[in-house]
Amino acid sequence: MRIFHVMLSEGQGGIQAAFVNYTKLLVYLGHEVTCCVSPGAAIDAQLPPSARVVTLSNWFERDPLAIFRAARLLRSTKPDVIVAHGKRALMIFAQGRRFAGRAIPLVSVLHRHRFKQVNAADLVLCVSERMRAEAAGHGIDAHKLKHVPNFIAEVAPMAALTPWRSPPVIGFLGRFLPEKGLDLLIEALAIMKTNGVAFQARIGGDGPQRAAMEKLAVACGVTAHIAWLGWVNDVTAFYKSVDILCVPSHWESFGIVILNAFDAGVPVVATRTTGPSELIADGMNGLLAEVNAHSLAAKLTQALKNPDLGGKLARQARADVAGYTLPVIAPKVDALLSGLVAGFKRDQPNAANGVAN
Repeated sequence: MRIFHVMLSEGQGGIQAAFVNYTKLLVYLGHEVTCCVSPGAAIDAQLPPSARVVTLSNWFERDPLAIFRAARLLRSTKPDVIVAHGKRALMIFAQGRRFAGRAIPLVSVLHRHRFKQVNAADLVLCVSERMRAEAAGHGIDAHKLKHVPNFIAEVAPMAALTPWRSPPVIGFLGRFLPEKGLDLLIEALAIMKTNGVAFQARIGGDGPQRAAMEKLAVACGVTAHIAWLGWVNDVTAFYKSVDILCVPSHWESFGIVILNAFDAGVPVVATRTTGPSELIADGMNGLLAEVNAHSLAAKLTQALKNPDLGGKLARQARADVAGYTLPVIAPKVDALLSGLVAGFKRDQPNAANGVAN
């Protein structure tokens, strides 16, 4: 199939990582892939060389010039299906296909709990079962909704677990946005410091809340315990530099960082939000805290004071990550896309302006 694969979000983060992994999956399946990104997108260098890359200038979700350019791209590439990541990509190409002069099925990979305009897609791939249920509850046609979890494209060789550092190092990796809960981690570190728990923290990432988070660390008295790393390009090296990964989100639809930590043999402490609660069985392959600083501090303390537990969690997580690899997920994605395209072609005489009935 010819697949037009689009993601217009800028910067770095989970949706960008998922887009790269999906590109690798589609190439792995042998499809002809055209990736469409915003000019200057940071992920260009991460895409497989066999995928063609085009750019689309865009300013907002209903940008008329972007919609016109999207239609022109669709006319020139003649894809069998469009796969869109993010609301802006979905909205621009839902309109763009109307002007392309061809009936093209549209797939939305739904990464976040934002359901407005999702019904514009003909197929919606939800990264968690709970998200699929919530989408149906918001009026999205249940027949369109399919559960396809995020996945990792490459599995690291199995490595022996190493002794923890002294003091142990807690890692955080993500964009500095309200939902990512870095405030909860900083407050939890302050609680642990008050309780005499020894630790260091390595915080990777950046974003609009950086100044506020650094100020909070000062107010909580934990600045001396934190290394602010900025954007982390070498994720493998990051996981080798920490003993525990903390995912302290206020809400989290999936959390690819959890799969990466599982793969790296790093135990995970996360809050009990949508994605982590589907990936982690508390006490088996990770630890789950409630969404508050005191519960998070308690779970981190439990892990830090029991390295043997950390080893047990890491070993089970390393086994569990096998279910979230590209070869496992690829056949399901291929079947869904192939079925959509075949059905769309069959029903094409009844499709109006590129939108399936």
